[in-house]
Amino acid sequence: MSKGKRKVSKKVKKIPRYYGFADTLEPKCAAKYLKQLNKRGIDDTESWSLGPYTFTSFIYLRLKEFAHTYRKEELPSPETEWEVESNEEVVNFNSKLDKALETFAFLYDREVVKEDVSYTVAELEEIQKGLEAFAYVYMGLWN
Repeated sequence: MSKGKRKVSKKVKKIPRYYGFADTLEPKCAAKYLKQLNKRGIDDTESWSLGPYTFTSFIYLRLKEFAHTYRKEELPSPETEWEVESNEEVVNFNSKLDKALETFAFLYDREVVKEDVSYTVAELEEIQKGLEAFAYVYMGLWN
């Protein structure tokens, strides 16, 4: 590895929440993407592989924290003046949240940790179910 590549890598790696690949490229290419990053706040490499790396990393880590911190609790059933979710709705939400989290944990382990994006048909079917669960809970992820 050349001195130039290390220099660019250090610059890129210091950027918080960087999901691109410029630090893995040859110095000439990396410099081009670093220039984009400085100008736009994002470089082209951050959109090369959105699903298998960028979105999975971003969603999994935050969904995991949300599930730990803000999981909806079963509600007591007192009469209130405002509309509240029923216990059944809360249980259903938490169940879907668990399925989505399980799916993103699987994707994170496979795609980010093991760098393997090959799946069996059965795995793809389970991933689809998890993504549907994520779509269900998406609008309820605001605390």
